[in-house]
Amino acid sequence: MNKGIVFHYLSKALLLSSALFLVPALVSLYYREYFFMLIFLGVGGGMALASLPGVFYRPRHKYMFAREGMVIAALMWIIFSAVGALPFYCSGSIPHYIDALFESVSGFTTTGSSILTDIEALPRGILFWRSFTHWVGGMGVLVLAIAILPSSGNALYLMQAECPGPQVGKLVPKGKNSALYLYLIYGALTFITIVLLFTGGMPLFDSVCHGMGIAGTGGFGIKNDGDYQALNVNEYKPGFFEFDLKEWSKVTGHIRLAVPGRHNIYNALAMCCCVRPLGLQPADAERAAAEFHGTGRRFEIKGECNGAPVVDDYAHHPTELAATMATAKKMGYKRIIAVHQPFTYSRT
Repeated sequence: MNKGIVFHYLSKALLLSSALFLVPALVSLYYREYFFMLIFLGVGGGMALASLPGVFYRPRHKYMFAREGMVIAALMWIIFSAVGALPFYCSGSIPHYIDALFESVSGFTTTGSSILTDIEALPRGILFWRSFTHWVGGMGVLVLAIAILPSSGNALYLMQAECPGPQVGKLVPKGKNSALYLYLIYGALTFITIVLLFTGGMPLFDSVCHGMGIAGTGGFGIKNDGDYQALNVNEYKPGFFEFDLKEWSKVTGHIRLAVPGRHNIYNALAMCCCVRPLGLQPADAERAAAEFHGTGRRFEIKGECNGAPVVDDYAHHPTELAATMATAKKMGYKRIIAVHQPFTYSRT
């Protein structure tokens, strides 16, 4: 293990990442939230100072392999998640650091889970930082560092550690240029999303925050109540649910799902959210939900073995695994045997 190169590259990446705190600081300045602006500047400045010794350190050996890349990636995510929680905690927006850390990790990993119950009470700078963590984490901090920092021939090992999948391909011969092009595409898609939301009537600040969350495929919003909600949820038979569809301020329909699992309530709401702006009526959404019996490898019943149903499900993320097992338990099976097909460390 080349500890010197790990220390040097980690410090350079953290120095670059400290500059990210300038963005929410400018947002706080624009909205005259001076206290929160100082919080962001203080956290970013402290992070920059802490990284300077490693930045100026010159390791004896310049080589880096996959092992060093993995260590840098792991430590980068841990440190940046821990530091990213400080604006929530120091500003008093989230009183307990553990809760702030949960919110930070959820943001950078684009998980989208939240401990907050009154999101609209947060200041604009904190709301922006919360959505900004989605945008930064969507592509990866190290990919940004590779795109901006001077190239040293080790970019591919860092990209291998940061990107999912057993193999990492390059768009162009140089890994640094590949990272730069990826971020340009990512930024362009984010900009287009923001423009579309804004031209659709959403306020600019809301458009930016939602655009960053959409680009990072996260789930953070800036409103307490969603435009589409499921009311009066009822389990009409074991594992199967129905609910009243609320759009904005009124109930417009009743959805009965033909696929099992409580998590499919959220999928149905997403379906309604997509088809209603296209001109389809609530009755169309009701009929579609009633006639949809699932897709391949999503709780797909393949047959029976000695009288026991055999179900195939593609779930491999821990959240998906939990939802699949919870669905099976709700359907009344007395005994459940789960056989999991392992993948590489980057997928499971």
